[in-house]
Order: sequence, then C-alpha cells, then structure tokens
Amino acid sequence: MRRAILAGISVLALFLIGCYTSKFTVGSPQQAKVDRAYVGDWEFKDGDKITHIVIRNLDDKNYYVEMNAEGEKPDRYTAFIGTIKGVQFANLRNLTADGAVPEEQTIMRVGLKDGKLELRSLKEGFFKDQPVESQAQLTALIEKNLESPAMYDDEPVIATRSAN
Repeated sequence: MRRAILAGISVLALFLIGCYTSKFTVGSPQQAKVDRAYVGDWEFKDGDKITHIVIRNLDDKNYYVEMNAEGEKPDRYTAFIGTIKGVQFANLRNLTADGAVPEEQTIMRVGLKDGKLELRSLKEGFFKDQPVESQAQLTALIEKNLESPAMYDDEPVIATRSAN
C-alpha cells in the first residue's frame, strides 16, 4: 500500500520514503482547524528537479495536498494538522485512483518559518521497536522525542511559495 502512495515521485523520496505511517493520528480531524498560512502553491528544488506542493482548504478542518516533481504524475492527499506542545504534525491520507481509503496515513512534522514551509519526516525505524497501540501512546512517544534527532529523517525540506 505504501508503495502505491509513493509511486513515481522520486524527488519526494527525500521526505516520504521511509516515513512513519500509522493507523493512529496526531490530533483528531474533528478538532482540527485549517491554518490558511499553509494554503498556497509551494516548491522546493532537489538537484535539477523542482517539486511542487499544492495545499488547499477543503472545509476549514482538512486540507487537499498535491505533490509532484516536474514531469511526474502527482500524488494527492487529504490532510489535517494535529499539535503536540505547539509543534504541528500533518496526517496525510492518500487519495487513491481507485477510491480505496487507506487505513494508515503518513505523519510528518510541518511548520512555517520566515514565510517558508518546513516538512520533516518521522523516521520509520525509530518507531519500529516502540509500542504504539493507541493514539495516546503515539502522542506520548512523539511528545517525549519532539526535539530528538533520532525521531526524524535528516534535515527538514524547505519549500518556498511558488511564483505561479
């Protein structure tokens, strides 16, 4: 299932391959609120390719997110943001071509700093040996490790607003 989410987007491997996926969420979609500062067209450069990220407000609780590298087919998601101690995490659920609703979503740390979008993947390996059998356990584990480099893959991906 995760392969279908990531198929064809090699540039997005920076922050999606190996990302942590969970059937539990950070926060809840019922309590989520859209921060309109995230809404817009974003891009970041990886080598010679530019990856585009489109973020739209669906209903003041959820976002529509579309990501694609130049010349690649886009991946599409619904997302909502949950917060732990003031730190925001996006819960991204893949929108599949066949209409199936995946049980799991990718969770990544997100933020806005100096007008730029920061995306930081949670390291799948970090969670491998950790007991996560409930939303409360997931929240407690992330809270305990908010600033631990061991919980994240590499450095954040920094996107700027697209000129388009």
